[in-house]
Amino acid sequence: MNIAIRRKLTNGGVWTLIGRGIAIIAAVAINALLARVLSPQNLGTYFLVFSIALFLSNFSNLGLSRSIVRIIPGLMAEGKTQAARQVILFSLIVVSISAFIFALMIGLGGGSWAAENIFHSKSIAAVSFYLAVLVFLLSLRNLLAEILRALYNIFVSRFIDDFGHDLILLPIIGAFWFLGWKNNLVTIIRFALIVNFFIIFIGLTVVLKNVKRLTNDGSHYKNMDTLKISSAFWMITVIFFLQNQLPVWIIGFFLEKSDIAIFTAVIQLVSVVYAPSLVMLVVIPPIIAELYSLGRINELENILRKSATILIVPSGLLFSLLILFGNDILSFIYGDFYRTGYYSVIALALGMFVNVITGYCGEALVQTGHQAIHLTIMGITTFCAMIGAVWLSQIFGILGVAISMALGNVFQNLFALFFAKKKIGIWTHVSLDFRFF
Repeated sequence: MNIAIRRKLTNGGVWTLIGRGIAIIAAVAINALLARVLSPQNLGTYFLVFSIALFLSNFSNLGLSRSIVRIIPGLMAEGKTQAARQVILFSLIVVSISAFIFALMIGLGGGSWAAENIFHSKSIAAVSFYLAVLVFLLSLRNLLAEILRALYNIFVSRFIDDFGHDLILLPIIGAFWFLGWKNNLVTIIRFALIVNFFIIFIGLTVVLKNVKRLTNDGSHYKNMDTLKISSAFWMITVIFFLQNQLPVWIIGFFLEKSDIAIFTAVIQLVSVVYAPSLVMLVVIPPIIAELYSLGRINELENILRKSATILIVPSGLLFSLLILFGNDILSFIYGDFYRTGYYSVIALALGMFVNVITGYCGEALVQTGHQAIHLTIMGITTFCAMIGAVWLSQIFGILGVAISMALGNVFQNLFALFFAKKKIGIWTHVSLDFRFF
């Protein structure tokens, strides 16, 4: 393996591991405290507000937060620093305008209408202004984090996008619990907005400092080419977040708000199975783009399969813990009310574990110019999974939604694995041959 690539993997992996570890601990602690200061209905509303905001923020960034992770490393590898700077500044301007327009539409009545007519929730309608501000802030925050990731400034990227928010918000929620302030949903959302403002200020400062270091070398990258690549990434991002957020919305529409709280708690608990893979996922995409642009296909396959094989060990241990003790873990973190989500934990954990086994097949397609294939796979499997979720929710409640989500993830990854081999010529799954190392 090339020394420079090894250094990027090692340094990025270490910082991401630290950041992800802090993020998981902080997120679990915050959710445990929220479950004690908010009623299940209010906690369901809180999760639903952030679910909607996350989806709309990723919709409003037009795919630029994903495309720059592919574009910038390739330009930097070719020494085109001025072109990289141009792409960064163009992305910041476009996303700022787009996010502001989306926020304006939500704040001027769109949010209240959707809350009352789609989710039948007066509590969401009451915080629609804050939802609008949150969409704008999350759009900028995500873009800033991805710019820094593309520049291999992994630690600050993870602080902005991953653990910074929860780490700062944790003592605030802790104070609510300690002082006995309960069901202050609006106040908690206000504090979350203030924290996001602070993180964006830090992120923007670091990004502009990095941009100043990019020298003028006469290189250029067409803005229309950036938007062209981003359009496919935009659809992929939208479908990806529909995969993750639509189940919550389906539950919000067909079931009770308390079911949203249980299901979201389950998803956050199950996410630990894929957490080791998320550590490397922060570092892997720009490396895929760089190695593919340089034609080093064999080295690319070697890195991806080794990563999947190494990551199966911690993920397997976490998967086993959830299967054996998931019921008790749910009760300990969130309270006895949330024990009913145990079978959903089993279903979703199985789906997550298959993701780990197949490796970064989807990301390999996306970062090598085959995003249209990945988009088609995601679109078909997501559509089928959501139809199944609506149907099964009427029979099994949140367990039916979990089963449908798990099956959708499994088929999506199996198809992506097949097409990664067919189109790129590489496998990405776990290797059982120890000589591979």
